[in-house]
Amino acid sequence: MEINFNPAEYIKNWNKKVENWQADYLSYYHSDILTSFLKKIKSEKYKMKPEYLIEPYIGDVNNCCAVFINKNPGSPIPSLQHYRDGEFIIQHKAHKDYYYFSKNFPYLDGSIVEVGDWWFKRTDWVNRLAQIKGISISRKPFALEIFPYHSNLLGTSHIIMSDDFLKYIIKNIIKPAEFANKHSELGIILSVGNTFEHLYEKLGFKRIVKINQDNHNEHKLDWHINANNKPIKNEYNMWQSKTGAYYLNFVHGSNYNKPPAKKWNFVEQHLFTKHIPN
Repeated sequence: MEINFNPAEYIKNWNKKVENWQADYLSYYHSDILTSFLKKIKSEKYKMKPEYLIEPYIGDVNNCCAVFINKNPGSPIPSLQHYRDGEFIIQHKAHKDYYYFSKNFPYLDGSIVEVGDWWFKRTDWVNRLAQIKGISISRKPFALEIFPYHSNLLGTSHIIMSDDFLKYIIKNIIKPAEFANKHSELGIILSVGNTFEHLYEKLGFKRIVKINQDNHNEHKLDWHINANNKPIKNEYNMWQSKTGAYYLNFVHGSNYNKPPAKKWNFVEQHLFTKHIPN
């Protein structure tokens, strides 16, 4: 099925939105339809922080190794992302041309120590999956953020997955994700966390396979155990959208927002050899 998506319009639209955000971030935030999909939260650690650079995506929708979908950009880095005096605004002019700023994936240039290894662990995951497929990776990823606003945490229960929310997701997340994926090197969309289990189900995606600590024997797979000699609670789910695109979602047993460690590569080999056509 053909994906109805115009990358030039997408880029132009977000360039304008980021410019409007920087001009008056509070006005932008309070008029954004996305805020209607969030429950009112009192806890400071869950609150959105609209004064920091909105990041609807990172990377190049036209040229990537793989596609990630995330809930939001995570905790802010004030020295970089503040709307008035952050380095991304003052020096890199992210609000003047967000696409130009974002397309080279600045969080992977190795100079932003505040990010730590968060993104590098995700690119390591992509490289491992590419090895299973027998392909080379030469580009950077493209990542979409459902909510472009920073926050320290964002719980699944705080998101109102209404019909209007799902319509927004299809237009602003799924369509660009599948367009980018079609032109990517890996050819599969990646995500991490239980939020995406709820989302993909509500979108009517087809679950191809679930592999976890409870059913690994059905797939003739061994499993890692913890210090208490119990199977570690981790889960892989492979989904397929209505257009035929494949989505691989990993759910950490403690619901951490972490991709799988290298030691789980045997499960990924099983997934790619048994459940995903080349």
